[in-house]
Amino acid sequence: MVWQTKVVAPTLKELQMTEATDLTLATIVFTDGAASGNPGPGGWAATIRSPEGNIHELGGPEADTTNNRMELTGVLRALAYLGKT
Repeated sequence: MVWQTKVVAPTLKELQMTEATDLTLATIVFTDGAASGNPGPGGWAATIRSPEGNIHELGGPEADTTNNRMELTGVLRALAYLGKT
C-alpha cells in the first residue's frame, strides 16, 4: 500500500462542497486532542472525508490523560479506522 499525504486545511463546509478538484481522490483526515490539566480529563476526535465525499466523525473521552496522548490517540484511531475500510 502506498500512502500519499497532502496537507490541506479546508473547513468542514468547504469539504462538503468540494467537487471535481485535486481533492476528489484524496481521503482527508482532521484530528485533535486535549486534556484539562496534565494529567486530567481529556478527549480526542477525528473527522474523515472519503474520496466519495462521505464524512465520518470519531471521538472519545479519557478520565485521566495528557494532552499529547489525546493528540496522538486521534491520529491513531483515524488510521485504525482507515485500515478497516
